[in-house]
Amino acid sequence: MIEKVFVSSCLVGIKTRYNKKSAYNEKVLDFLKDKIAIIGCPEVLAGLKIPRLPLEIKGKVQDLLRGEAKIINKRGKDLTPKIFTACLEIVFILKKLKVKTAILKSLSPVCGSGKIYDGSFKGRIIKGDGLLAYLLKKNKIRVITDAEFR
Repeated sequence: MIEKVFVSSCLVGIKTRYNKKSAYNEKVLDFLKDKIAIIGCPEVLAGLKIPRLPLEIKGKVQDLLRGEAKIINKRGKDLTPKIFTACLEIVFILKKLKVKTAILKSLSPVCGSGKIYDGSFKGRIIKGDGLLAYLLKKNKIRVITDAEFR
């Protein structure tokens, strides 16, 4: 059986990032050559436009799940409900499809794994996961970031 892998759309060259650019990574494409790639962007699924203001988590992802933190844009608008719904939809679909691995965009407040921006919009990086990465890990789906393909 061919392995199915979820991959952030920006990593395969689709211009879905906040700045209307991609984060194309040829090594990710090489990794996917003998696999079925399921491509998506949680922010786009949430209905956010391209381009859009940058997002960060104000607080920790664990607190976000209790309503004590938020995913906000640079102007302070709370986008948590939309993004949370999109992330849950992705997790649901990936579990139904029996996907075991996801390759996500590093540092993102949604896709980042292990390191994300601190919520200040000042470029400071802290330990932590983005919402989708966190939910995937909780559902036993392995998360790899593009940083591991450099």
